[in-house]
Amino acid sequence: MDAKEDLVEAFLFKHQGGYPDHFPTVLTVMLGSIGIPARLVAGFAPGEFNPFTGMYIVRNTDPYSMTEVYFPKYGWFAFAPIPGRPLIPASIEEDRTFSVLRQFWNWVAGWLLSPVTGLLNGVFGTLFSWLFRASAWFIALFSQGWLSVLTAIIIVRKITAFLGLLGWVEWRKCL
Repeated sequence: MDAKEDLVEAFLFKHQGGYPDHFPTVLTVMLGSIGIPARLVAGFAPGEFNPFTGMYIVRNTDPYSMTEVYFPKYGWFAFAPIPGRPLIPASIEEDRTFSVLRQFWNWVAGWLLSPVTGLLNGVFGTLFSWLFRASAWFIALFSQGWLSVLTAIIIVRKITAFLGLLGWVEWRKCL
């Protein structure tokens, strides 16, 4: 690249791309050149969640840069114009759900034969999908106003009382 060569023009037309950090840099320069307030922000992506410590492991391979654009009356908004990356980053909470259980299962599955692992995955996958559908149906059925919410509360209390009574009777039999 020549010292007098325009960096943005070389990025867009000559090389047709570059490193991930080049994309937000070029966008920031382009927006600034047409009078739109923009700035380049850099930092690190969240990294990998460690469920045992409750902290994130951020490595030197997790740098991240974005372009922030200023909108009057609204403030600064971030844009990540890097190809192949999701427009909306994954939620931090998504990584935490059942992560310890998932790691434990991956450890156990590593010791099992693959047909056994496939069978258990199928059984538990079917069971959990059925439970998810049943709970979604139950929530949808009883989320249609105050009367249905009260009905759901009464039904849940009745089921809980019935199961408690069964447990009490069985416990008394053991004594």
